[in-house]
Amino acid sequence: MDEHVAKRRIFLNEQLLEIIIFALFVVCLAAVGRQAYRWYELKAETNAIKGRIEVLRQEQQRLAEEQAKLHTHEYVEKIAREEYNMVGKDEMPVFIVEEEKSKKRK
Repeated sequence: MDEHVAKRRIFLNEQLLEIIIFALFVVCLAAVGRQAYRWYELKAETNAIKGRIEVLRQEQQRLAEEQAKLHTHEYVEKIAREEYNMVGKDEMPVFIVEEEKSKKRK
């Protein structure tokens, strides 16, 4: 009978060892999966940041070109005329009012 109990005890110990090894495997697999997902997130974030950096570099280049243009008299005059409706020293401003056009048509 002692031999049967000893075999049973050995069998239970082997089963317990298998369960522990399986549990450790599952925990390790979960940890690796979590790390792989974190790596994926960081890679996606890195790519997004690289894209943002490129956009900002292009914007910086555009602004540098705009700044260089602002040092020329011709460009400043062009902006003043187009955006602020300014006229030259000896020029007369002309404004077209839409309401007057529609009254003349009637």
